[in-house]
Amino acid sequence: MTRPPSVISSSLLIASSCIGVGMLGFPVVSALAGFMPATLAMLICYFFATSTGLLILEATLWFDKTVNLISIAKFSLGKAGKVLTWSLFLFLFYCIFIAYIDGGGQIFASMLSSLLHYPIPRHLGIITCVAFIGAMAYAGTKALAGINRLLILGLMISFFSLLSFAFPHIQLNQLTHKNWLATLPTLPIFLVSFGYQNLVPTLTYYAKKNLTTLRLAIFIGNLIPFFVYFIF
Repeated sequence: MTRPPSVISSSLLIASSCIGVGMLGFPVVSALAGFMPATLAMLICYFFATSTGLLILEATLWFDKTVNLISIAKFSLGKAGKVLTWSLFLFLFYCIFIAYIDGGGQIFASMLSSLLHYPIPRHLGIITCVAFIGAMAYAGTKALAGINRLLILGLMISFFSLLSFAFPHIQLNQLTHKNWLATLPTLPIFLVSFGYQNLVPTLTYYAKKNLTTLRLAIFIGNLIPFFVYFIF
């Protein structure tokens, strides 16, 4: 019998689903509200994301068979709920998928151009990106978790390197600005940045339905991006 994955491995899968290029816009989005109002809005979104993840986990554990968000919605909300969930799921994650594939394609095209010393068009970069992601998925969950840990490590090294360069330019007097009315527009951005809930059913079976591991993974997996966003 295979051993269930560790809390750290499961937490990093959730964290990697949350942290993305969207965080680069956080300073611009939250600038009007100010540091304290934006932090409060982010904290509210963190608790909301953690709570919804735990609720989806509970719903997933009701079933003896493998389920996903669509089948859970069908069982609990009926056919109308299934159609609504399917439509929202398709719209949201296809938009996210397109954004990441396009951005990843540009990165791969730039990397290949540097390695080959020849201009690589973006569409070839996109094809390479899709092939790389497909190979990761085909390798299986164990290999995927290992690759994910390496990518998260690279992300954190890059993030703290960026902070080390930016640290001398911090102006603490800018943190005192407050505009509570400007906080509301930040909520949708922060909520999407804690988007991992579609992963919970898969993670439940990946962790062999180990309730302690799953609860800690959801808590820690949301806490990691919260602190990354807070520091950024």
